[in-house]
Amino acid sequence: MSLSNVRPYAWAIGTRVECNFQGGGKWFPGVIASLAGESLGVNYDDGDKEKTKTGRCRST
Repeated sequence: MSLSNVRPYAWAIGTRVECNFQGGGKWFPGVIASLAGESLGVNYDDGDKEKTKTGRCRST
């Protein structure tokens, strides 16, 4: 993917996202619970929680 394909985002706590859970290649929906620079906490819809990086998440 080229950098010209990367879109800016305006995420905040409560924003719905899909993230690559534990880098395993499967994407799951959730909500941003904490946000600090490129680090974020995600509360997944199935009850799991994870601290991850913005690069492992995408807007829904």
